[in-house]
Amino acid sequence: MLKTEKLGVSLSVACAIHCITLPFLITFFPLLGVDWFHESIEFFLMGGSFLLAGWILGVDYYKKHKNIEPLLWAFVGFGLIITGHYFEKSAILFSLLGGTSLLVAYWRNMKIKHQMKVCEC
Repeated sequence: MLKTEKLGVSLSVACAIHCITLPFLITFFPLLGVDWFHESIEFFLMGGSFLLAGWILGVDYYKKHKNIEPLLWAFVGFGLIITGHYFEKSAILFSLLGGTSLLVAYWRNMKIKHQMKVCEC
């Protein structure tokens, strides 16, 4: 797995953990005197994940395997995460499913590239 792929997986996992734990943590912010929370953290994680996944999966699709499956998994994952921002009551579920879909996208991309290497030998 390339360094950029590891970074993409790490961002996806960080995004999923952030989206799952944030609703619980926000309830304790007033008790802790925290009033500095900004949505920029969310946009950084989501934007970074979107850009990195698009770059890694797009380049691998275009230059290596021409298999659209990982891109479709990523598209579904991003759609679920974005949907979670509009349906706050189900945000945790959508974020968990979206993050899982992104991990599946990276995993399938890795498996497809590995199968290509095995077939070339």
